[in-house]
Amino acid sequence: MEWRTVLTVVLSVTTVVLSVVLAYKFAKRKKPVWARNTRRIIGRGTDAPPELHLTFDELAVHDVYQTVFIFFNKGTETIRKADVAEAVAIHFEGAKILRPPTILAVSKKANKVSVRQLVRDGDETIEIDFLYLDRGGDGVVVEVLHTESKQIRCSGVIMGANEIGYVGEFLPYRPPGWLAAAYATVIVSSGLLLYTVFRDLPTEYPELSLSDKFLLGTAILFMLLVIVMWVRAAMNIPTFYRYLRFPKWTASLKLPLSDETKLR
Repeated sequence: MEWRTVLTVVLSVTTVVLSVVLAYKFAKRKKPVWARNTRRIIGRGTDAPPELHLTFDELAVHDVYQTVFIFFNKGTETIRKADVAEAVAIHFEGAKILRPPTILAVSKKANKVSVRQLVRDGDETIEIDFLYLDRGGDGVVVEVLHTESKQIRCSGVIMGANEIGYVGEFLPYRPPGWLAAAYATVIVSSGLLLYTVFRDLPTEYPELSLSDKFLLGTAILFMLLVIVMWVRAAMNIPTFYRYLRFPKWTASLKLPLSDETKLR
């Protein structure tokens, strides 16, 4: 089989795969998601004397936890206030919220996001209200101080969307240091490969014209870039890659790992 035929088949398959991926990525859909980061910031150790008592704003407590959660639209279609059939709320089951919630960051002021503390289904809850959340990451980050909770969960119904998804521990967006190195490696490797192709082809394939050589080199470079894209997408397990799950407007937030992650 000639190299032209092989190249045509490879490019055809690659084009079909990329078309399917892009069609799925850009299909209009509402995708509300949330994430959280919870850690213990104040507490009595197991060896603490019984005479030791802790209070928070004159309320006796055994421990104090800090939960920072994010709610945002990860889809490709705007979520409007009129789409909310049941208000979005974060439940702190069995916990006492120690002070009103604090908004740490919001994607833009025009979203008119607000939060309030209330009791829903017997749980202390933080309810989120907004005018709209645009596609591609509009949302809000909220801090809550509370006592130990049996479970922290999200509820709410948004018309035209599936249930609100949990995307894991909240780690604000921080581009990983390896990204620039990876791109530099690809560029250098591609340059060396193209140089080798242009240097050796005249000897191995004397019948090839200059346009054929250029086409072959371009195709190889394209395939390398596609491979790098897929490798990057597959790197979903390491902790540092989880930063990329969250919108860029959260980059100014600096949060430590949650207690759950530390125990792993």
